[in-house]
Amino acid sequence: MHRALRVAMAAGAALVGSLPANAVTDLKTGFVASCESQMLMSRAQCQCMGDRAMLDLTERGIIYLSLGATDVTNTAATAKAMTEADMAAVDKFMKTAPSSCMAVH
Repeated sequence: MHRALRVAMAAGAALVGSLPANAVTDLKTGFVASCESQMLMSRAQCQCMGDRAMLDLTERGIIYLSLGATDVTNTAATAKAMTEADMAAVDKFMKTAPSSCMAVH
């Protein structure tokens, strides 16, 4: 699934709001799985993070955060394709969403 997301990113895919429903579901599912494995948060906390990501981030931002920490090549390529606004949103998201979701769940 991550490979398909990277291919969509490389092709200059549109923002989340214009994606078909199944692509949005796959995007969120990949984000939640990555959250669980990389952030060591519970499923409920990662679902919360996924819900917030879908509202607060562009597709690029979600893909960027979903990539594995050791996937340096794709992470760098994705970061390069992101706008300053995308990066600022990711930064803000990572400063607020984890503690917010941990407090609630």
